[in-house]
Amino acid sequence: MKRIVIRSFVAILALVVLVSCRCQQIVGGVDKFYHTLPIDGVDREFIVDLPKDYDCAIDYPVVVAFHGLNQFNERAWNLWGWKEKGEDEQFITVFPQGLSYTFGPNQTSRTKWDDGELSDPTNPSGLNPATQIIADDVAFVRAMTAIVKLRYSTDPNKFYATGFSNGGGFVWHLAMEADDIFQAFAPCSGILQYTATTPNVYRPVYFSGGDSESFVVDENHGIPLNLDADEITAFMQDIHDVELNALQIHDQYTVLSEDDDQDRMIIEWNQPIDPTQTHFYKLIMWSDTEHVYPSALNSFRNPNLHHLVDEYWEFFSSL
Repeated sequence: MKRIVIRSFVAILALVVLVSCRCQQIVGGVDKFYHTLPIDGVDREFIVDLPKDYDCAIDYPVVVAFHGLNQFNERAWNLWGWKEKGEDEQFITVFPQGLSYTFGPNQTSRTKWDDGELSDPTNPSGLNPATQIIADDVAFVRAMTAIVKLRYSTDPNKFYATGFSNGGGFVWHLAMEADDIFQAFAPCSGILQYTATTPNVYRPVYFSGGDSESFVVDENHGIPLNLDADEITAFMQDIHDVELNALQIHDQYTVLSEDDDQDRMIIEWNQPIDPTQTHFYKLIMWSDTEHVYPSALNSFRNPNLHHLVDEYWEFFSSL
């Protein structure tokens, strides 16, 4: 592993001069790089993981993975399976780190992405003290992806975002505010809550959820996947109403997969209100899955847990 500290982002053009002609090489087998990037006086961190046979002559796709509430980027790097998929399919993976804030009467410290909640003055977020300075996470993502494009050999038209829980909610937030950076969004177990911004370009979104997640199902009783698609979509209508409205897609869907063993159900909404648009919204609901980024590495309780990265990479690479 190697740590790289970039001590100025005041003038991005200066960085272009300094590093645009340089491509990070793998030396001595090191393919995991730690970066520190000051944003508004705060050091922001992210990990870049390269395929072991990384070649500066190749423009690689990039998947950026955002950890969940009170989690860390090392966990996502280690357990979600993206670095292994990047090795197999030849793409770069990036794992940003969210900042810590204190919440509640005991001032409990938790890492959290601002999916719109923290910076919304009309919505109490439980911050204590309430005067904490909220970082501009979208600005961080813009700076981070700019550095990745400059430092590494990437295809700027193949940047994709995924995230879990609070990180998934932040990916929804990016779908509204960073459509110029990412070509597709894959939030897992995190929903869109703040829709004040309209994207310039609507991008495809693929949402993943578990049939036993408390935020998806009532009282954590679970959604039996032997229900038909109408029953499942009706069960989740409040979530879909917000997301379909934000994406400007008609509430008319097609069932793409209804496995005989009821391992999963995949549903797609592919009729944008503007007929000149081509984006779509997909939902995959996994059976016997609680609040987790589905990966065999990520669940000691269920080692046969579905491998979400396979589903998401097929989605990204098909676009």
